Amino acid sequence: MFKHLFVAVTLGVPGCSAATPARSSEVRSAPPAAEVKPKAQEETDAEATEAGAAFEPPQLSVARVQDSTEITVVLNKRPGIRAWSGPVAYTAEPFTVTGLAGRKLQERDVLSSGRAFDLNGDGDTKDSFAVACDDGVVTLGGEFRLPPVMAGSGNTRTWSYRDADGNLRQDQLTATGVSAMLYLPCADGQSVTIGWGPKPLELREIAGPAMMVLAFGDAKTPPTLSKTAVSREPASEGLVEQPFSLEAFEQVADTPKWYAIAGTMVQLDGRAAQQTVRVVVQGDVEHVVIAINEGRTGVERARTHTTAQAVQSRE
Repeated sequence: MFKHLFVAVTLGVPGCSAATPARSSEVRSAPPAAEVKPKAQEETDAEATEAGAAFEPPQLSVARVQDSTEITVVLNKRPGIRAWSGPVAYTAEPFTVTGLAGRKLQERDVLSSGRAFDLNGDGDTKDSFAVACDDGVVTLGGEFRLPPVMAGSGNTRTWSYRDADGNLRQDQLTATGVSAMLYLPCADGQSVTIGWGPKPLELREIAGPAMMVLAFGDAKTPPTLSKTAVSREPASEGLVEQPFSLEAFEQVADTPKWYAIAGTMVQLDGRAAQQTVRVVVQGDVEHVVIAINEGRTGVERARTHTTAQAVQSRE
C-alpha cells in the first residue's frame, strides 16, 4: 500500500485442518473418489493456507469516470487452497506520519511533515520530546514507549497488535495527549511510521479473507466513498465492507506530502474460483493501493500481494 502504511486487525483459527483419511478396515465402502485427497495435497493445502496466500496476485485496473475513479480488482483463488476464514484485525488511525525522528520530536513540525500537532494535549504546539530507539522500540521523553506492531519485509507483512497480556500495543503521551502506535521497528538513521489519534486507538475486525483498498488524494480535497461504493461479481450475500478515512504523510512519488485517504476493508468470498471487486471513489485520486489480508497462526493480520497503481491526471 505504499511504503509502510498501515494502514493495521483479532487472532482467528483458520478452517484449514484436513481430516485424516479413514483406514479401509474402518469403513464398509470407500468414499466417492471426488472426496478423497492424496496426503501430499493435504499437506500442500495446509502449508499454503498458513502462509496466508490463498490467492494469486490480483489484477488491478483504475479508470477515471467523470467525477469519480473506478477501481477494479480481479482475484483468482489458488486451486485446492482454503482461504483464511477467521477474523482479520486492523486499525485506521486518523493520522499516520512517515519520517526521520532524529533526537527530538517537535510539535510544531511533527517528523518534518510540515504540520503542527498538540501531542501532549496542553493546548499549544510549542513542546518537544526527546526521542530514542531502543531495540526497535521508540521512546519519547523517556516514558512514552511504542513497540512495533508490524514484522516482515517486501510484499509480506504481519501484524501483532497485542502484547502477551492482551493489551493493545499503543501508548498515550499524557493523560490528555494523543494515543500512538509504531508500525515497523525503529532503527537509527531510518524513517519510522507512527499512527496516532486524539483518543485511544481502536482495533477493528472483519471476517477474512479481506482486501484493503486505499485511494490517495489531495488533503485539501479528500476523496470519499458512498454507502454503495463497493460491488462484487458474482454478487455475494452476507459479505461486508468497512469504510474509513485518514490522513497520511509519506513519500509515494518524488516529494513527501500529506494525502487524504478514502479506504475500505472488503470481505472476500473465500470459496469463489474468481471474483471481481469494484470500488467507486468520488473525487480526484492520485494513486491506489490494494492488499490481500488473511490470517496466520500467532498473528492478527497477514498481508500479501500489495499492489499500487497511479491514476492518470485529468486533462
